[in-house]
Amino acid sequence: MKFPTPNYRGLETAPGMIVVVADFRFTRAFPVLMDGSDLDRQYHENAERILLQSVAASTMSRISPRPPSATTFGG
Repeated sequence: MKFPTPNYRGLETAPGMIVVVADFRFTRAFPVLMDGSDLDRQYHENAERILLQSVAASTMSRISPRPPSATTFGG
């Protein structure tokens, strides 16, 4: 079985491309123990997951189509 690789040929004809960049320094906003324990390591991993999920959610909300009532003015 061949390893699945992305097909970038669709970018040749794409009208635009969205690039998302995240600064992992924002993981400092989430609580950690800072004592080097195993639980502290789990807190750090969780902070990274929270950051990645937040970036993914905000990206998806930006590129998903809005309902017609939200984009029309005056009914």
